[in-house]
Amino acid sequence: MKIVHLNKEKQPDPVEELARVLVAKWRKKDKEKAERKYAHLTSKK
Repeated sequence: MKIVHLNKEKQPDPVEELARVLVAKWRKKDKEKAERKYAHLTSKK
């Protein structure tokens, strides 16, 4: 189990930033899809 939140404060992860942007876009249309995609993108660590 990695501790991710510690390095996240030092520098933002570009993948996670992208995921947040995509989720923000999709949240209006399809909240479920957005949450699944975000979980998929951020679980690769």
